[in-house]
Amino acid sequence: MSTHPNVNIPTKRKAGSSDISKRKQKKARKEQKDLIKEAKALKQCLEQLPEDRRNGLGFVAGLILDGEPYHPIRINLLEIPIPEPTESPEQSTDLEKLVHITDLANKHRARVAELHRSAPKDSSGEMSVFYCKNPLHLGARALLITGPGLARNQDLLYAIEDKVLYDAERRYSLVSRRAEHPVNIGRPFDTTGASISIYHPVFSKFTTRIKDHNVFPSAEDVVTAYELMVMAAEVHSSETAYLKDIWPRINRLIGDRAITRSPWDYPCKPEGVLFHKVDTGTAPFLVVHTKSEIGTTGLDLTDQAAFSFHELWALSSQTSEIRNACCCPSFVLSLAGPHLTIYGGVVADKFILQPLTEMLGLANFPDPFGRAQYIAKIMTVFRSCLEDLESFYNTLVPAEDPELAPLIPAFREYGEDKKVTLTYATGNLLSNRVGRAMFSAKAKQPGEEEGTPVLVRFTARYGREAHALLAEKGLAPQILHYEVLENGWAVVVMDFVDGLDLDSAGVWVVPSGTLEDVQEALRVLHKENLVFGDLRRPNIIVCKRDVPGGGTTLGGMLVDFDWAGKHDEQRYPPMLNPGFKWAEGIKGGGLMKKEHDIAMFSLLVGQQ
Repeated sequence: MSTHPNVNIPTKRKAGSSDISKRKQKKARKEQKDLIKEAKALKQCLEQLPEDRRNGLGFVAGLILDGEPYHPIRINLLEIPIPEPTESPEQSTDLEKLVHITDLANKHRARVAELHRSAPKDSSGEMSVFYCKNPLHLGARALLITGPGLARNQDLLYAIEDKVLYDAERRYSLVSRRAEHPVNIGRPFDTTGASISIYHPVFSKFTTRIKDHNVFPSAEDVVTAYELMVMAAEVHSSETAYLKDIWPRINRLIGDRAITRSPWDYPCKPEGVLFHKVDTGTAPFLVVHTKSEIGTTGLDLTDQAAFSFHELWALSSQTSEIRNACCCPSFVLSLAGPHLTIYGGVVADKFILQPLTEMLGLANFPDPFGRAQYIAKIMTVFRSCLEDLESFYNTLVPAEDPELAPLIPAFREYGEDKKVTLTYATGNLLSNRVGRAMFSAKAKQPGEEEGTPVLVRFTARYGREAHALLAEKGLAPQILHYEVLENGWAVVVMDFVDGLDLDSAGVWVVPSGTLEDVQEALRVLHKENLVFGDLRRPNIIVCKRDVPGGGTTLGGMLVDFDWAGKHDEQRYPPMLNPGFKWAEGIKGGGLMKKEHDIAMFSLLVGQQ
């Protein structure tokens, strides 16, 4: 049968490529619509969950709602289930609600993951730039590098959920939080507080005993420390996975104590708090912070520790009576990836938090067994110190003077058989100076009622020889007691001098008698090859001296012998006050010389 080539025979039309494309586009639009709907539902569920249970999903949902293109790192986060909540039976009502919201959130999470996989792909697979469309962050952006070996970026995403995303704003937020919750942590440098060992002996015990060659950890502690090192060295897929591996080992090393989560209404949420209940309240004397990697919160580890320490002691009514009875000695244990740091803190005239160890590495040691012994030794001492604090809080009684009790040192007696007792009258008189501490007190002998006014100085460096030499000549306050404490710091108890320093007295023209005494003090020191080193107006006291035959005249004394030492051996501190006019030749870290004292005296005379 023949056919004509021009005859049109009706046939079923095949779908062209344009039709297929239209159907795909329609399907993609529907899936995108569903994705937005599910992402909104997920975010609404997450807003009802505590921040520590969101697994970074709030940030991911926000990116999807902002219309950001697909990126595989979000799938990694979306595939991690939100853990089921487990709380105490007394919270059963809240727990039931929490379980329901968690289940609902997990359903939306799984659906978002499924829909997000079919979203338009970023073909590069190497880099994705996420632009924040929030009008509060105009022009800001977060750069996340992805690819082989960098899967830990999902922990970065976890950490910055619902937080400021960008470096400049992180810094601004950090400054704001420091202003709201002032803690002396040495950032900035001039917020370095006095040594916390002044206020409670547990900190001296810790720093001293971890260096003691006679402290040996048990075999069980060494094995646990080794396990901790192995687990901490892993690159974990999430904070939950990290916590699951780390927590049992840490808890075993500190004595299997009943550590709980902090209350959800606290701004800072450490992973664990050891609350100790006593008659006067509840003491949160151990705070535990963990992060799978350093920097995954946008805050320095010390900042995180400081914020938690401050908030746990400051915000709870359960701590108020304890705060009025003592300096609230506490520890903070911080773990970030394979790094461990132990801090100590007190609530004195200021909140002070200081590192008691360096950042201790837990990974990459060629002798892991030796390292495990060292870590176990530190944790053995730490456990003993926790026991000391438990005993301290158990025996704590309300203070007679609740305003003064938290501010005063633990050093309360001295002399043979500790017969001389100190009754403090003030907190730290030098709290505005880096690391300095001096207190006003009365020293009482047995049977004495009033006592003698004294000053009690704590210092890491002191020119005792120079002070004693001038005290013999009446050119410096008499030293009543000098003692080197367990941690190497010195405590100096000296007579209280009835006088004012040149600056406090508002004396610009130095009395001639004061100048003569200062000149004589330098002569006495230089004869013994000693240098005073810090001849500034605040260190010169104008005092009264008896005149033979009756009456008084103005003389002078030198105080503050922290710098004093041997000529051409002792060195100036690394940083000298740039706002002060120093004599020629004086420089930070430089050798101290007699001629410097003479030049400083000439400057003092020249100001007349």
